[in-house]
Amino acid sequence: MAKVVLIRPRRSKDRPRMPRLPLALLYMGTILKVNGYEVKIIDSEVETNYETIVANECKDALLVGVTALTSQANGGLEISDFIKKRFDVPIVWGGVHPTLFSELTCKDKAVDYVVVGEGEYTMLELAESVKLCKPLDDIEGLVWKNGGSVKINKARSYINLNESPSVDYTLIDMGKYLKNAMWRKAVDVQTSRGCPYRCLFCLHSIVNDQKVRFVNANRVVDECERLITEYGVDYITFVDDNFFVNKKRARDICLEIIRRKLKFNWFAEVRANYFRDGFIDNEFLELAEASGLTNVTIGAESGVQKFLNLIGKEITVEEIMNSAVALSKTNITAAYSFIIGLPDETVDDIFTTWEFIEKLQRIYPRAVYGIGVLRAYPGSKLTEGFVKQGYIKEPNSLRQFADYEYSKMYTDSMLVPVWHCAPRVADLVARYSLIANSVLGGTTVSKHLKYASTLLLPERILQKIARWRLHNRFLWFPVDLNISKLLHTLYLSRIAKVLIRWKQ
Repeated sequence: MAKVVLIRPRRSKDRPRMPRLPLALLYMGTILKVNGYEVKIIDSEVETNYETIVANECKDALLVGVTALTSQANGGLEISDFIKKRFDVPIVWGGVHPTLFSELTCKDKAVDYVVVGEGEYTMLELAESVKLCKPLDDIEGLVWKNGGSVKINKARSYINLNESPSVDYTLIDMGKYLKNAMWRKAVDVQTSRGCPYRCLFCLHSIVNDQKVRFVNANRVVDECERLITEYGVDYITFVDDNFFVNKKRARDICLEIIRRKLKFNWFAEVRANYFRDGFIDNEFLELAEASGLTNVTIGAESGVQKFLNLIGKEITVEEIMNSAVALSKTNITAAYSFIIGLPDETVDDIFTTWEFIEKLQRIYPRAVYGIGVLRAYPGSKLTEGFVKQGYIKEPNSLRQFADYEYSKMYTDSMLVPVWHCAPRVADLVARYSLIANSVLGGTTVSKHLKYASTLLLPERILQKIARWRLHNRFLWFPVDLNISKLLHTLYLSRIAKVLIRWKQ
């Protein structure tokens, strides 16, 4: 039986503390396995002897697949070079970054093929062609080396999600993703692909061409029930770009969960403009909450309407406020995300957004409010503008994308926005907002955990200072940022011990 190895490489930063399921590799691996291939998924986020496993598995592989975000370009190249030095095996790259920069990726010496977009069936056809030495010209969605040039085949149509086999979780060790659970056993589930909106800072609409495809409600709940029954999962994160875009389907999912008497909590993203009569209204929220909805994320982005218009968000400040009013009457906790460091934004605009957050906090104090500096995602319309204006130099090779110093504008979540009129102010406001809105400084942890009030007292003091600074626009002498950073290093170890002791 021919073997295909699928790898999630290291990120440019440290390994995450709570690794998430490698869904893309699971979807691809399931298709390959159903069609008679031996599949080995190797995830650097959970494997301690990562290179050793790669070396053992790749020596007799037909193909090796590497999935990569831009932040994984360096790790992807490291493992691809590692494999190429030892084995004569074709390497295929796929994922968001290779899809956006397919020709550039394929030109690299460590890459033989690139799978563009949804790669499940492209990878299957490629494996068949490599195994049988068949030509590659007719494989849709494939980019490949043809002599001294790179050939780009015809794009592949989107797959029918309801005709795909159910995810085969036996391809990974689920225990490695659930073993660190303290509060809950949580996993990701995708029930749709695509988003109909065109936010200019986002690349998902570009990758998916605004096409949205859905898994039907019964099949969604079947997947949830399987995870609960077989793996003891009690919290599901629906990672769809826009879970509620089809209200009837969302309602049917809630009703089916209740009908089957499934007991789990769940999370999904929702847009602020959906909170209106006939869509996400009080009746719908009561139903969703009864089915287990406990958390949502809302991309609010700005408290200034002209910037919501500028980034193509298609929502209003009033709609954001309405969502807070509606959710404040439930037990659902929302996380509102805001972006600063936008083009043409002034310092006054930044603090207007903070003042808007303060208004939301008075209406809906239970919610979490986060501010981040605009990330220059490669491929987005805003980033294209920054490249044209000379603020960002786009790498001209995969190796340059892998160089952190060259590509940090694309990959660093805490960056100084060089395109902004006051980049240092934007950076400081984002950093202080992390402290001002930290859950460690709230009351929930203190209420439930012994010793927490004493342990978190310095954090609560720093939180009050941060909120005072932002309210009064006072950012001078930011020594408390360094103090907070040192304290968090301590908290990550001590709070973990307290949590474990409390759970026991």
